Amino acid sequence: MNIFVDAREFTPRGPTGIARYLEHLFMPFTAGSSDDIIFLAAYPPCVPAALAARCEVVPVPAGPTAYVDHMVIPRIVRTRPDAVFFSPYYKTPLTGTFKRISVVHDILFLRRNDLPPWKKLLTLAYLYTCAHKVDCVLVDSEYTRKDVEQVVSGVANKLVVLYPDISAFWFEALPVEGAASRLEDIRSPYFLYVGNFNPHKNVDRLIEGFAAYRQAHPGEPAMLVLAGGDPTHLGQVHACAAACGYAKDILVLRQISDETLKALYTGATAFITASSYEGFGYPVVEAMACSCPVICSPGTSLGEISGGCALPLADPSTEHISRALRAIVELAPEERRVMTARAREHARRFFAGTAARELRIVLDKVTT
Repeated sequence: MNIFVDAREFTPRGPTGIARYLEHLFMPFTAGSSDDIIFLAAYPPCVPAALAARCEVVPVPAGPTAYVDHMVIPRIVRTRPDAVFFSPYYKTPLTGTFKRISVVHDILFLRRNDLPPWKKLLTLAYLYTCAHKVDCVLVDSEYTRKDVEQVVSGVANKLVVLYPDISAFWFEALPVEGAASRLEDIRSPYFLYVGNFNPHKNVDRLIEGFAAYRQAHPGEPAMLVLAGGDPTHLGQVHACAAACGYAKDILVLRQISDETLKALYTGATAFITASSYEGFGYPVVEAMACSCPVICSPGTSLGEISGGCALPLADPSTEHISRALRAIVELAPEERRVMTARAREHARRFFAGTAARELRIVLDKVTT
């Protein structure tokens, strides 16, 4: 079998979320596969060396995107027999007669209130066309499967839940003692958020909830560490932190390494997210793997992904966030140990290689 993978997310600017998804999926897949795997990468190719050593890398033009998607890529794929095209997005080539698999991580782009109606309509039409064109649509969670079913009719039999997995790195031990001290300007106890600052993440409410917690418990100093972010919303988050009265206790960390992030998870009093929409939620699984207590909504995919092992956040309001922080601080040591042990065990269902084995089953079904 010849498996062509759209790998244009590997760029000189560094790996995107989708690039990490591909790396986590295909590193274990290529280790045990006799298939020919061809990564279609933007020029100059930036596929990680370990992955490039196991597969063929074919450069494709950077653009125009529509021309590359529907003319260049089909021409390349047609050069090999028994070809399957794997797209890590909801889009796929609309020309050519080969098997296709696409991935829908979430449909937040249809839920956003800031998109004009015409753009939503065009996006939905493209999603509908692609979903009907491909042979299988992989989704990151049962929640996303139901979400897609609601907006795209006639594709229920094509939808397959394939949970992304995380590297074994997150399960490897890191001493709790001194973990936080590996980073300057951080003191314990601290609460941790990991992710971007897009509006649906409700980072402003997280800041306000933290401020309410500090105000209600002035004798209990704590910090809020916001790891990640994005340039578009960074100024707004800094302004919110400045206005809450506890700016000196709120730290924003950008572009940190996985090693640093692992130390943050390990030393945190809790990981908390007030996000109102997630198709999966990598930070939740990473935190659980690192034995860090998790606070998150039981809605969207987060309840499914956390498996009942997180402290539920009823809604992303200032009051509920403040209460949740207090509740996690008041956990008795034995309650905390039991909570994190259950969460870590649940996180093993997302252990490296699990998704690769599921992908093999999907490929066999698509090609028979």
